[in-house]
Amino acid sequence: MTVGDNRLGLKAIHRIIDLTRQNIAVELDCDLTLGEPIKEELTTAANTEFGCRLIDSRLRNVVLRAIRPALSEEIPDKKLVVHIESEDEMRYAWRDVTEIDIDDCMIASISYDCDY
Repeated sequence: MTVGDNRLGLKAIHRIIDLTRQNIAVELDCDLTLGEPIKEELTTAANTEFGCRLIDSRLRNVVLRAIRPALSEEIPDKKLVVHIESEDEMRYAWRDVTEIDIDDCMIASISYDCDY
């Protein structure tokens, strides 16, 4: 079996990173933003021999480390907001649930659990 050495362009890698961010946010029911340093780290990692295969697991691990303390808080009627600046710098906060969150939750409830 021959495996090509075709590298993805930056636009494709950035799209994969954004789609991965969106999927993780939906799965964990949180708002998730990424700073430029983590995007650069993931972009660099995508240009290794493993390509984009590790983006999901690498980003998911960082997000889970960031929200670990929040999971014990579980504040009712609040939405978790997570910002990942880099693999070593992350933070979270809680914000009020909005009507848009409730609408999104009703749409997502077709395939995901929702707590609102």
